[in-house]
Amino acid sequence: MSSAKPETRWAVHKFGGSSLADARAFASVADLVAMSHQGHSMVVVSAMGQTTDHLMALMDAAVAGDPTDALIEQLRIDYDSIASELLGKTGMPHFEADLGDIQLLCQTLSTLRCLPRPAYDFLVGFGELWSSRLLSQYLNHRGMQASALDAREILVTRADDQTGSSAVTQQATDHGRLDVNVDLDASAQRLESWLEDPLLHGSDIIVTTGFIAATVDRMPVTLGRNGSNYSAAVFGHLLGADQVTIWTDVPGIMNADPRWVSEATTIATLSYAEALELAYFGASVLHPRTIGPLRELAIPLRIASTFEPREPGTVIGEKSGQTRSIKGVTAVTEVALLTLKGPGLARVIGSSERLFDVLKQAGISAILIAQASSEQAISVAIDDHLAERAQAAVDEQFALEISRQQIEPLQVYRQCS
Repeated sequence: MSSAKPETRWAVHKFGGSSLADARAFASVADLVAMSHQGHSMVVVSAMGQTTDHLMALMDAAVAGDPTDALIEQLRIDYDSIASELLGKTGMPHFEADLGDIQLLCQTLSTLRCLPRPAYDFLVGFGELWSSRLLSQYLNHRGMQASALDAREILVTRADDQTGSSAVTQQATDHGRLDVNVDLDASAQRLESWLEDPLLHGSDIIVTTGFIAATVDRMPVTLGRNGSNYSAAVFGHLLGADQVTIWTDVPGIMNADPRWVSEATTIATLSYAEALELAYFGASVLHPRTIGPLRELAIPLRIASTFEPREPGTVIGEKSGQTRSIKGVTAVTEVALLTLKGPGLARVIGSSERLFDVLKQAGISAILIAQASSEQAISVAIDDHLAERAQAAVDEQFALEISRQQIEPLQVYRQCS
């Protein structure tokens, strides 16, 4: 479904944190927007540089009851230094108001000594808001017509993904996760209404926030650290864009990891299916969920470098574009292998279900699953940093069988690939 008028042509550009690290980077992004701009552009941005990490550290300090004034002041210094260089002014009202809200929220967290999920989602999203507002103002400063959009006004998460008001667990703060789905129909309706605002008629560039969305009740939701790419894909779908470009710090998707294979080169074209395989099995530049909204409307996705903008990068579409049978080699590192085994598993209906249910409840996704034909062993590969959480949860679930020696305690092999 497209929210834009049929005669309106859109291109979507997404810029990550490394592309917005300082004032010079902002200027380069503005150059790219100007160079690429034809018709109408939607620019999706991540938080500047390490802003998200700083906000996370701020929340940790608040929950621990530690002082937060110095951390808040550092946010002000970082933002003001970039704003003053770009616009010649600091202390912009919206930013100062946001810092006031953050200070009040930190005081509350220091009292609660826990982090409610809505508070986490609200606070950690400020980085994207600041990037979008600053870039919008800078584009206008350079003579382009741009408007800032808070994506929480548009992107609605599906009802079955709502997180409620429970305290944040490690699962909630695992930025690698991307397990919230956007309701495309509801979001399309909101975007259509927003675009009809007469105040926007002079703007042909919309700068919006990646990573953040909202529930039907307009409670803030985060999409995970890979969520900005997903945001760009969703907006591409809603606008029926001609193309979505993800600008990053690499020249495209490589046929091997250049850190390990010096001869690695950029893959010129990939089909959606090939890109999904590479992304799932280790090509970290792209999250698999990014493909879905674009594939439905056959919208091309380009991965390109902000540092080498004239290079073609990688274009992902319906067709592969090459006859070579092997496109690339990937590796998934930092993996732990869990093995649950024992005669108590053999032909016992529901054993596998219990294992995967407890992993699900612990917020752990399986990368690989293998089961012995005798049904006396099940092996699951997961992210290595979740190994201890998995071991505790599984051993608790099967405590009775372990005590009866029907099942062995979970075996965990760390640092695998």
